[in-house]
Amino acid sequence: MFCKLNIILENKSGYDLNISSILHGALMQFISSDYVETLHENGLKPYTQHVEIKDDTIEWIITTLTKEAKENIIDKIIASNPNEIYLEYKDDKLKIAKYELSTTDYSEVLDKTYFGDCPRIVRINFLTPTAFKVNGTYQFYPTVEHIFMSLINKHDCVSQGTQIFSEEIMEEIREHVSIVGYNLRSKMFHLEGVKIPSFIGTMTIKIGGNKQFVNLINMLCECGKYSGVGIKTAIGMGAINVFPKARKE
Repeated sequence: MFCKLNIILENKSGYDLNISSILHGALMQFISSDYVETLHENGLKPYTQHVEIKDDTIEWIITTLTKEAKENIIDKIIASNPNEIYLEYKDDKLKIAKYELSTTDYSEVLDKTYFGDCPRIVRINFLTPTAFKVNGTYQFYPTVEHIFMSLINKHDCVSQGTQIFSEEIMEEIREHVSIVGYNLRSKMFHLEGVKIPSFIGTMTIKIGGNKQFVNLINMLCECGKYSGVGIKTAIGMGAINVFPKARKE
């Protein structure tokens, strides 16, 4: 189950995208210490959070990827029914204007994509700074291999019984998925005094191969709307949107 909580915050202080790392600290205030410890012990996190700045508001989007994560994160926030979010690092408070909750079953994603009729052209919008960790260094430009290795790893980490990764699948991706257009720019993501080189913008991919493979790639992209892609998606990086419709470039 994918669950998404959109919290609309007033932005009178003019915060930008980098506020997401501070909001991550605020998020921890709602979670029990036992579950926080569990999250620290695990590798890939069963949740993401990021912000989108819109005029004088911050849209804080928290997404959980499993039922357990929903119960321990989103349900805890809703039960607290806060009217403001306290930013300890800034000693500031952001008033909550409203929040909206939505859920999507994994089966709905499969019906829409893997068992559907998906296009061969997909446009990916990188909403927040995105990067990958490769051989111990940050890679701040996208490659097909790193994008889909990340999406597969995130899918397989939270999926129950459905594992996608194989060397054969990765070879198919290298052979049949190509970048046919992009509008990207480099951007620094600030995290606790560290600047992480990253990128933001849009990219269009073309998918070859048989129809089942096309649907699989569309399914991974659709799951990526919830899981994010790349590193530090729990801190605010790697949020994406997907437009799976053929468009003239």
